[in-house]
Amino acid sequence: MAKILTDHELLDIVRRIVEEEDLINDSDSYNKFLADLSVLLSQYLGATVGNISPPFEGAHHEWLIAFHADNSTPLDGGAFAKYDTDVSVEEWIKEGLHNV
Repeated sequence: MAKILTDHELLDIVRRIVEEEDLINDSDSYNKFLADLSVLLSQYLGATVGNISPPFEGAHHEWLIAFHADNSTPLDGGAFAKYDTDVSVEEWIKEGLHNV
């Protein structure tokens, strides 16, 4: 028999993995999880995944995932537009398309 989850319940599992619980409790596995999740998102939202960096001691306590604009990136930046606003969407897309 299958366990049937809603999309919101699936989101809750991902949130718990990232925010609360040690559901994935070693950094190599967590890095792989972030890589797989990032690739999935980039395929649907229009980008390419670059480096994934673990937290730097003293600088921040979050993992960093680099997304690069590519030919499938919406011109308005899509889902990525409201994040890392130190770089404008136009600059991000221009750089990404230059490196394709």
